[in-house]
Amino acid sequence: MTDIFRIFDTYSRQARLYPALLVLLPWFVLALCAMPSLLNSETTAKILGLVASCGVIFLLSDLSRLSGKKVERRLLSEWGGWPTTLFLRHADDRLNAQSKTRYHTFLARNVPGLILPTAFDEANDNFSAYEAFGSGVEWLKEQCRGSEFSLLLRENASYGFRRNMLGLKPFALAGSIAIAAIIVLSFARWHGAGYTVTLGRTEWSAPLQFWLALTVAVASFVAWLAFVRRSWVRSAADTYALTLLACCDKLKTN
Repeated sequence: MTDIFRIFDTYSRQARLYPALLVLLPWFVLALCAMPSLLNSETTAKILGLVASCGVIFLLSDLSRLSGKKVERRLLSEWGGWPTTLFLRHADDRLNAQSKTRYHTFLARNVPGLILPTAFDEANDNFSAYEAFGSGVEWLKEQCRGSEFSLLLRENASYGFRRNMLGLKPFALAGSIAIAAIIVLSFARWHGAGYTVTLGRTEWSAPLQFWLALTVAVASFVAWLAFVRRSWVRSAADTYALTLLACCDKLKTN
């Protein structure tokens, strides 16, 4: 498993692969309950090797990214644009005035050909103002690549992870429902076998490991429904935006 993960860089593992694996987690648990032999390390290693050699791992990662990008377009429409660019706008008051002035001054002095709009310019041409601030942000991103900006890299990966989780949410919820349905529909076959739970006047019986699989599926459904929300993604986007803008001060001292 470790060797397979090494074929991805840190960002790809955290932001793309891990969300896809979390979607599949209830299915992994169900497979292990149905076929306990998969717990054998040699068997599991062969299966994972086959999966990796067929490109399935890369496919999962790519599907995770595509789902995230799709939902990102809707999010940007709701937000009115990228948070980093919005924070730089004169009309936006979420960033304190002194920091905003400092970032404006840095970008105006260092970005070739960039002319930042005044508050008057922004009020009269909202689109051009957004484009100008966005150009400064794109330049800043290019200057902040590398291991010396490790905090920014972590915040970027955190945003990518949450965005892709939101994109995959419908698949995760549908998968959890499908697993629960499969197990519940199998109760009749297991009648009187394994562990029995009484609900009202009805007894439900199943081998203990399948009760575990059902619990994981239900818990997964609740977790995706309760925690993977637009506000959760926005929080990470804002944190990344503030971290990126703060790099103006770091670049200033280099």
